Amino acid sequence: MKINYIGHACFMMHTKAGTRILMDPYDASVGYPVPKAGSVATDCVTASHGHHDHNAVEWLAKPYELIDKAGRYTVKDVVVRAIPCWHDEVQGQKRGPNLIFIYQADGVRLCHLGDLGHELDEETLAAIGKVNVLLAPVGGYYTLEPELMARQVRALSPEIVIPMHYATEFTSLPIAGPERFIAEIGGAVELECSQMALGGETAPGVYLLQPASKFFDRA
Repeated sequence: MKINYIGHACFMMHTKAGTRILMDPYDASVGYPVPKAGSVATDCVTASHGHHDHNAVEWLAKPYELIDKAGRYTVKDVVVRAIPCWHDEVQGQKRGPNLIFIYQADGVRLCHLGDLGHELDEETLAAIGKVNVLLAPVGGYYTLEPELMARQVRALSPEIVIPMHYATEFTSLPIAGPERFIAEIGGAVELECSQMALGGETAPGVYLLQPASKFFDRA
C-alpha cells in the first residue's frame, strides 16, 4: 500500500492491486491548489463529514463510489469501516458529526480521524482496534488541540503517524502549524516527498509529508 498526501486532510491511497481511495477532498477556499474539475480518477472517495474542506468531489472523474455514512463497506480489495463520532466536544452541537475511517488492505490497517473534536471513549477505541498507520489532525481549533491529539495518538498506539489538517503556507484557516503536536509527541521526521510506502521496511515514527497539491495546475 502507498499513501499520497494531497494537502489539508486529503490523501490518496493506492493498494498493490491498484485500487484507489481518495480521502476528504477539499475545495479551493482552503487555499491549497485544486485540480481541474473532473480530472482526478479514483475508485472511491470517503468524506468524514459534510464541510467544504472535506467533501469536495468536484475535481473527481466519474464514476466513483462515495462513502459518507457509518458502516462497513468493501471496495474491491479494501475493507472500509466508518465509525461515528463528533466534530466537537459537545456531541455535535457546534459542528455536527464526524466519521473515523479504517481502511484494511495489503496487511495494513490505516485510520483517518477526519475532524475529530473530542477525546475517544473506551468503546470507540475498541471499535477502532489495532492501527498500523494513523492520519491525525494536529492543528486544533476545529479539532482537538495538539496536546490532546497527542494523547489520543498514544491511546491508539499506531506504528506510524502522519499529521494532517494543520497550517501551512497555503492555508488561511485559524489552525496551528504542526510544531505544537510534534513537540508534545516527541519529534517527527520531515520528508521531502508526498508519498510513503506503508508496511514492510518503514520504521515506526511520526512522518511529515509534503503536500502534492502544490504541484497541481490550478483549476
